[in-house]
Amino acid sequence: MKKMVFPLILSVLLTTLTTTSSLQAGQIVSKEFKSWARAALEGKPSAKIATAPGSVAILNFSNQTGRSDIAPLEKGLALMLAADLSQIKGIRVVDRGRVQALLDAMGLKPTASISPDTALRLGKMLGAFYVISGKIVRGRITDLKIMANLVEVPNDMLLDQPVSAGDLADLVSMQKEILFDLINAFQLALGPDQLKLLEKPISSDIDALYFLFRGIDSSDRGKYDNAAALYKKALRQDPQLAVASSALDELQVSVFRAQAPRAAAPPVKPAPAATVPKAEPSVPSAAPSTAPATSQATALEKAQPPTTESVPETKTIPEAATLPDAKTTAAGPPPPATGTPPSPAEDQKMSTGTIVAIGIGAAAVIGGIAVAAGGGGGGGDEAPPSGGGTPPPPEPVPQAPLITGVDPPAGSAVSCTAGTLVYTFDTDMDTNAGQVGVSVPDWQFTASFSDARTYVVSWDNNCPESEGPEELPATITFVFANFQDTSQTPLEGNVEFTFDLTM
Repeated sequence: MKKMVFPLILSVLLTTLTTTSSLQAGQIVSKEFKSWARAALEGKPSAKIATAPGSVAILNFSNQTGRSDIAPLEKGLALMLAADLSQIKGIRVVDRGRVQALLDAMGLKPTASISPDTALRLGKMLGAFYVISGKIVRGRITDLKIMANLVEVPNDMLLDQPVSAGDLADLVSMQKEILFDLINAFQLALGPDQLKLLEKPISSDIDALYFLFRGIDSSDRGKYDNAAALYKKALRQDPQLAVASSALDELQVSVFRAQAPRAAAPPVKPAPAATVPKAEPSVPSAAPSTAPATSQATALEKAQPPTTESVPETKTIPEAATLPDAKTTAAGPPPPATGTPPSPAEDQKMSTGTIVAIGIGAAAVIGGIAVAAGGGGGGGDEAPPSGGGTPPPPEPVPQAPLITGVDPPAGSAVSCTAGTLVYTFDTDMDTNAGQVGVSVPDWQFTASFSDARTYVVSWDNNCPESEGPEELPATITFVFANFQDTSQTPLEGNVEFTFDLTM
């Protein structure tokens, strides 16, 4: 593949921006996109898409940091770039639902590194003139480094490789640096007002962005109720987050409205026979109602700013102060007690005591402050089922996942010089959820899934500079928080593992 790097701003090619982002529909991996992707891989002529000038396909960014708390950025960075580029008149961003369907059909997971040659192949099937791909790695000085590739498909050419480095808190500025490098490579010279508009982030709230990114991932996996709940959480954090609002609208129109059962037509009474005189009723009969059935209202509506809270907020870790009490309200007496046991997430919180304090203390160490603030597990994000009518019978309660082993076992000695802990789960886990906290301040380590049932924590060079024994704690404790299996059932059992610490 040829490589060409453009100089800075060249001649004016495009000069206008759309007043609002055109990134509205096309987020959902629909049945139509899946069917097209299968046909495209088989080389069927019906699936061929002509290359359109100015079209851009944006692929997921591969997370190569070994950090699970960075996983939401894999699709999140692509989404942020798509939202910005879609504002430029003349640039058409390929539907991310179509892109994701093709990635899924090819078996390319978000963590997979996509070479320029693979990007070129994807671009040809997607009918894209340009393809943007990239990866997230650890920086030598900074916490993160984002590296992007821009491929021009018709000429088989690598145009540019923008790079930006910083910490997780610098996510917005890093994404904007990549964006403007891409604009230069596109040979776009935009006016000051247009540049100022593009400098505005889709949101400056990291928590809102993380809820949005996790919602996109849930939608891709077909967990639409969970996705809607996450979009609503994003909008509560930032009511101006237009991408979350449009994604929620698309779910409402394309998924929930299509799933809602139709109201049954009222039975038509047969007309009386002509030979039988019509009796005058003593009580007027009620005419069949023509008003729309209110039970058909879908369970999920577009989230509004906090001034009118129409949907109760779901929480990843329930707080005792927010649980509804059993007192009589103006709407009537409380419903009868059902004896429903506490959820697994509540059991975990009540049984772990000081784990929350340890986990919060370690959040800055592992770089997961945004996730820690918003919660990592999806078990508390589920929204009520949509549609009216009689609810379906309750499904069996899934068995909560457990950590069945750790190598070396808890209680054994580990060294501050270097060490590795291998945790084993009894079922397949959601590899995009969960954070690990540590009890020793400033302890640096990496933690990630090596496969769906194996989680590895490793470190080196954590010994104190002075070799006095008083400088090193006697023990170190690792705490698991917000882990869940593939059915989004929270982790139960022992989540706190303590080891003797030596030099």
